Amino acid sequence: MFEQLHGGKTLTEIAQAQEVDLTKVQDAVKTVQVQATKDRISQSVKDGSMTQDQADWLLEGLDKGYMDGGPGFGPFGGGHMMGGKGPGPRGGAPGAPGAPAAPPAGAQK
Repeated sequence: MFEQLHGGKTLTEIAQAQEVDLTKVQDAVKTVQVQATKDRISQSVKDGSMTQDQADWLLEGLDKGYMDGGPGFGPFGGGHMMGGKGPGPRGGAPGAPGAPAAPPAGAQK
């Protein structure tokens, strides 16, 4: 699939050619992305570059669906979940409706 995507085909075209429901593909991709993000957060706590409180705050955002919450959320938006600049959970929208509470004291901005 990687080669096909980089060859210019869309995910929809690939799913149709394989006679696979696009929604199932999207759900599988999202599941892998969320787990990879959780793994990175866990590793950051183990490495000491993030506190458990900070990790819990990020995980709360994931549980509420902010991975695909629009521009600035998740690994492909400006917020980058791990502290990027922009309108993401750490870059400027903690008061947005449904957003997690402000990050714990000591969280990087």
